[in-house]
Amino acid sequence: MAKITLRGIQHEDKVSQRNGKPYTSCRLTVKDKQGKDQFISGFGSEISRSWNVGDTVDVDLSQNDKGYWNFDLNDNSKPSPNPVVALLTEIRDLLKLLAPNDKMQAVKANVEMQGIADSFGGEVVENIKVEDLDF
Repeated sequence: MAKITLRGIQHEDKVSQRNGKPYTSCRLTVKDKQGKDQFISGFGSEISRSWNVGDTVDVDLSQNDKGYWNFDLNDNSKPSPNPVVALLTEIRDLLKLLAPNDKMQAVKANVEMQGIADSFGGEVVENIKVEDLDF
């Protein structure tokens, strides 16, 4: 097992010259000990398709008799979190601050909003009516 940080990732659909079956090639670029780009080849999958540059992934590494590096997924190889889902989760959580569903959420929202206001040197103002805004 090895944890590697991706500097590049490329998937390419190919057809085997031996048996004519389609497969997906996955080529990873990582930094070697001298700081140079090192290429690692393997088969693409749904897991590898979720990976992005900058992700640290866990794979099994092997070097063939020609000196080329290959990778295989292992039990610790996981897909990367979808950045869109993470952003939507963050937006949902911020919306809960603006419109809490119950008293406990309202208390938590007030504390959170005060923290945000403090970080910007401002204050929390409640009960603002849209018609009272200057724009």
